[in-house]
Amino acid sequence: MIEAASSADLPNELIRRYREDCEMRGMSSESLRGYSSTIKIFNEYLEMKGLDFFSVDKNVLRGFLEYLRKDRRVGHKI
Repeated sequence: MIEAASSADLPNELIRRYREDCEMRGMSSESLRGYSSTIKIFNEYLEMKGLDFFSVDKNVLRGFLEYLRKDRRVGHKI
């Protein structure tokens, strides 16, 4: 349960907790850096759309992937 963070700080708190979890799992610093960067970009995308983490559904995720592909020109890794 996330009661300590205000609604404005919630995305940063969720990202911080995610990083902690990744570190506890022993992810490499490179993986951690990449995942954290993607989550921050996702949060920026949500803010741009006026959404938050709790309003994410498959359509929001599809929109984000399209945003990465078209606007940020990120390709798929093979």
